[in-house]
This record gives sequence, structure tokens and C-alpha cells, in this order.
Amino acid sequence: MSTLTFILKSVLRNPKRLLMLILGVALPLMLLIGTFLTVEYLGREFLAETLENIGVDIEVSVFGAANISNYMDVIEDLEKIDGIANVEAVVPGYLGACNITKDGELIWPLREKNAKNYTMLTYSKIHVFCFRPNFSSNEIGILNGTLDLIGNNVAVTAKLAEVLKLQPGDKITLSRQHWKEENGEMEVEIVKVNFTVCSVIEFKGRLENAISGEFSSYQCLCFIVSMDFAQIFIEKFNFSPFLEYWVFVDYDKVLNPWSVDWSIIGLRRLEREIEIVLHKNYSDFSITNILLYEIKNCRERVYYLKFGFGSTILPVILLAFLLY
Repeated sequence: MSTLTFILKSVLRNPKRLLMLILGVALPLMLLIGTFLTVEYLGREFLAETLENIGVDIEVSVFGAANISNYMDVIEDLEKIDGIANVEAVVPGYLGACNITKDGELIWPLREKNAKNYTMLTYSKIHVFCFRPNFSSNEIGILNGTLDLIGNNVAVTAKLAEVLKLQPGDKITLSRQHWKEENGEMEVEIVKVNFTVCSVIEFKGRLENAISGEFSSYQCLCFIVSMDFAQIFIEKFNFSPFLEYWVFVDYDKVLNPWSVDWSIIGLRRLEREIEIVLHKNYSDFSITNILLYEIKNCRERVYYLKFGFGSTILPVILLAFLLY
């Protein structure tokens, strides 16, 4: 009771001093609250920027997938998970020491003239992506022809079509030397695969981000073929023997732009359910939750901003109490 009486007497004796204390504390607190609200809004903008630039949300790599025939069953099971928009199976690789001919004429590797007028062969990497014939992504722009990945049809990117002078209807042959063991001896086998160019395409949106992030040397020199050829490329064209599943998340169902923590919980749930599906079909695989990693980075940026602003304002509040 004596403490309360002392406070009341002190206030009545010097009300101006009390007012200065209230202003000295209230104004920094209001500034701190306003700053935190602004940072939360910035966090939402960080998230929106991340979602615009991200390609594959969750990437699954299945190692040693010698038999990939059951990939459609896995896609169907994954797409039943609440919060997954769609899933694409893909076998990625590149053509290294490979010849491409059109009408019997060599068009790859490129022949160039050097300063001494000698003919040189220029080797580079042409990337190949084996998709299912009816893959669901609509982020492909068809510049010429029809995107119909059935039989031996192949789609080519605009840059590759320009370099190799290809157009829909052209018939090309991919050939490569392949060493095989015959009667205990190694023999050279010439592997040939015939394709018909069905369309000239360009990648857009999230699919462009996904494919451009697949290889650091990506320069839009790409073939898109049916998954039916994946086994041939793995066995005969020295592709790495693994299958990838590109998982695209339904942002409206999983992410909360005003709660990063809630979004992280939702993505961890998805990862657990994906793992359950994969364990039923494969023994050796890895899951890379790219979207979860990026959202955690957004949360850290928000925390750093809050800490930075808070550490500059709190001393002002403490100083107001000391002056009182």
C-alpha cells in the first residue's frame, strides 16, 4: 500500500515527468509493433518472390532404377496425396559422344573452320528429357508442329532447331558406339535410334525453372522424348540409371502466406506421405524438399529483420525508464 501511495504522490507532484515517460515508452513500442508488422508483410513478399522463381517443389531421385515400367502407378499414388497438384516422372541425361544425322548427312557434332582453315568437330551437350507421353505440364509453348510424344516422335527446343536446322517432319538418327561383351571379349556395337521431329517448343514458367535448374550447363539444347526410350538411353547412351519424380505442390492448399511456420508443417506432412508411397515401390531413393528449404530461408530473413529492428528500438525504451 505504501508503494502505491508513493507512486500516486510522485505522479501528482510531477505529472509532466509521467507524460514524458509514457511518450518515451509508448512511441518506441508503437514503432516496434509497426516495424514487426511491416517485416511480416515483407516476409509475405519474400515468399511470393520465391514461389515465382522456384521450379520443382519436391524432387525425388530413385537410384538404380533399372526397371522404370511402374512409374505411372507411382505417379497415381503420389497425386492422390492431398496438397499435391501434379507429378511428372522424368529420366534426364545428355548426349555426349553421339552423332546425329539427317537424310544421311552429319548435323551433330558441328563442323567448324578454325583460323588455319582446318575442319574441326565441335562437341557440346544436348540434353535429353524422357517424359511420359501425356505429361500434364501445360508450360510448354509450341512454336511449330504438334506436341505428340508417341512412337518415335521427338520435340526439340527452338535453340536446338536453329542450330541443327530442324523442323517438324524431319527424320533424324542418333548413333553411338557402345561396348558390349561377346563370348568373353569386348566388341564395339553401333547403336542407332531413329526419331521424327514432331514439334519445335519453348519452356515456360515453372517447367522452364525446373529444366534450367537441372544442369548448370543448360543452354536450351534439348530433346524431349517419350519415357519408352528411357531404358534405351540408360543402357546404350550411358545415361545415369536413375529416375526422377518432379512433385508440384498445390500452394493454395499447403501454404499460408501469413504463417511461414504453418507452411513448413504442411510441407513436412507432404514429405512424410511421399516417403510412405516410395517405400512401397523402391528401396533406394532420396527426397529433396526444395520448397521447404526456400521457405525456411524466407523465415530466417524475417527473423533477422525483426532482430535487427528490435535491437535498435529496445535500448530507447530502457533509456526512457532510466531517465525516469
